[in-house]
Amino acid sequence: MAYNYPNYFYPQNFQQNIQPQNLQQNSVQNGFISVRNEEEARNYPVAPGNSITFMSETSPYVYTKTMGFNQLDRPSFKKYKLVEEANSMEISTQNEQVENLSPKNKNAEIGQIWSEIDNLKNEIKNMKNIRQRKNIRKEGEKDE
Repeated sequence: MAYNYPNYFYPQNFQQNIQPQNLQQNSVQNGFISVRNEEEARNYPVAPGNSITFMSETSPYVYTKTMGFNQLDRPSFKKYKLVEEANSMEISTQNEQVENLSPKNKNAEIGQIWSEIDNLKNEIKNMKNIRQRKNIRKEGEKDE
């Protein structure tokens, strides 16, 4: 004979009391919980003694919600705006590229390149002249 004792510790709808039915599954990525807006982050349940970080899907904000250890404490809610900063190395190289693209710098660099080309041409001519002189001397020595 089985006895049916009343359960004074757990109500019949125990599971429903623990999990609110209106919560949707939010994805967790890199420690952030993805939410649609600030209101959803504010309404998200946080266990006592825990902190959760949320990332908004629709705006450039990150939210943190922290609950104290006492269940009667109000949660602390902070809102942060995300601002992208460029890498300082990238900025300096971009500035150098912009400076190099100015017409004065272009003309100066092109002038230097052409002068180097002219110097190389002159060296090649001098080398050819030296070879020709050597060849002429060798031919002259053979005839004698």
